[in-house]
Amino acid sequence: MANADNAPACPRCGVAGMPSDPDDPVVEDFPWTCPQCGTLYVGDDTDENLLEEPEARLLATISDMNGRTYPVFGAGDADWYDITIRDEQAVAAAAGVSWRYGDTLMIAQLSVSGPYRERGLAVPLIGEIITLACRQGIAMIRGVVVHTELEDSPELLNWYERSGFDIALASVEGEVVASIERRIAPTDC
Repeated sequence: MANADNAPACPRCGVAGMPSDPDDPVVEDFPWTCPQCGTLYVGDDTDENLLEEPEARLLATISDMNGRTYPVFGAGDADWYDITIRDEQAVAAAAGVSWRYGDTLMIAQLSVSGPYRERGLAVPLIGEIITLACRQGIAMIRGVVVHTELEDSPELLNWYERSGFDIALASVEGEVVASIERRIAPTDC
């Protein structure tokens, strides 16, 4: 992909600035990380040189209820964004969101790993999702809580409500599911 000036651009998001010829000994800019979406490339914009996962960027450092600090990382492309809270090499909590839905950010996955539950890590994870929505000019965050999540964590809907989400229950093929949504207010941004 190239931009209007025909300069090489990131194949995922289109931002200009990718070095043009990794085989040229003068070009020593590879590997190259796209400054827009964080995707790491090891060569030109051909598929075999595109690494599948964008390079994670440090977004913030948060503290749990006990005062222990964790780095928060984000990585994504034009359709998907992952937010992870890490403890050394382990993922303590993670969320996956999609912005393919116009002015709505869809939470596809949000979880806290077993050993890290009850430490208050989900609150800053939702905070990072809200921050991401604000930066992208997104007006609504939505998601679905399926019946297995409700069975595993009966308090989950109360937690989403305390976090500012509206809840609507429905029955799908005899199973209860919950639709969650939170409008982004100017005070969120």
